[in-house]
Amino acid sequence: MVYRRWKVIVEYDGDHHRTDDTQYDRDMLRLERFHLDGWSLLRFRKHALFVTPTLTVARIELALRRAGWTPTPAGRHTRPLAPTQPI
Repeated sequence: MVYRRWKVIVEYDGDHHRTDDTQYDRDMLRLERFHLDGWSLLRFRKHALFVTPTLTVARIELALRRAGWTPTPAGRHTRPLAPTQPI
């Protein structure tokens, strides 16, 4: 998920990101480019989604708040929880 306005990227990493050397090298270079351009990148694995989803959402919210996002009042649609597009 990409939150362009706040320069926050949220990614899910499957095992191939860890076990495939070519993929891992590509990932590292891509992450470095985002970092140098001032983006915050959060990477999650299956445990974060299926075992600790509440903590995962809190981590994403913290990154967005640090980037300047503020939630809307309760009961209203709260952007940016609808990301723009995957990278």
